[in-house]
Amino acid sequence: MRILLLLAACLLVGCKSPEKAKEKIGISVLSLRNPFFKTIADTFRTEAENGGYEVFVEDGDNDLEKQHQQVKSFLQRKTAAIVLCPTRANGLGETIAKANAAKVPVFTADLACLDTNCEIVAHIATDNQSGGRLAARAMIKALGDAGGKVAIIHFPDAESCQLRVRGFEQVIEEHNAKAERKIELIKPYRDGKGEREPGRQAAAALLDLNPQGIFAINDPSALGALVAVEEARKNRGLGLIHIVSFDGQKEGIDAIEAGKFYDEPMQFPEEIARKTYAAIRDYFAGKRPAPLQLIPTKLYRHPELQP
Repeated sequence: MRILLLLAACLLVGCKSPEKAKEKIGISVLSLRNPFFKTIADTFRTEAENGGYEVFVEDGDNDLEKQHQQVKSFLQRKTAAIVLCPTRANGLGETIAKANAAKVPVFTADLACLDTNCEIVAHIATDNQSGGRLAARAMIKALGDAGGKVAIIHFPDAESCQLRVRGFEQVIEEHNAKAERKIELIKPYRDGKGEREPGRQAAAALLDLNPQGIFAINDPSALGALVAVEEARKNRGLGLIHIVSFDGQKEGIDAIEAGKFYDEPMQFPEEIARKTYAAIRDYFAGKRPAPLQLIPTKLYRHPELQP
């Protein structure tokens, strides 16, 4: 009798079945202080939430140990997938291997994991080596026939920056093989950690070596280098130094349009995020995403130098 009454009540007022809990995805990026990685995180969250997932966003804060703990936290929260922009090219492998053992697929965005003791389903990134080659061609054009010395503000812990510098070096080497006046890359390269203040410090330490150009591996470190150059110009009459950056963030584009940077290869964090989510969606649909997906850069030129 009670069952009949309950059924009648359901028919009168309507009975809702409990909602199925949303699947979860965890994403940890290099640093949310960097607008590039914040754009990746924000765009990925939007894409995945629109696809019905709950998303946990964590700031790796350029701290390998912190990122280890974040991956472990994702596993404890039973995430269906994990996305990483690794804080170091090497060092996360052991923790990623735990996700592999738990059958939680791991994807990397922009920054690759080079550890060989773990499995990454797909890596989606800028074509950084090709972008580094574009940056070198821009520097060659900026220096002209005179050649000169070029300082590099590096971030060697990041695989993406290793590729940018490698591409840059390749083109400079090709240029020097046939140029009358060579371009000298000042070594050792200085580590600007991909951030503004360390970038300023790295550039300041190089200015006594009288570079005619500076290549910085991203906009934050290039903007830091710009501060060092402008301070030296004001305090000791430093001459022209051509700065070539790499990113395409708003502040970098503004610096080009103001004539403070020469130009820079642009990358597209929104597309990286969208393709990363698409790879996850394909994976859960039973499709095999391409293990390496590279997105070309595009050179942003000074408005007066547009072809």
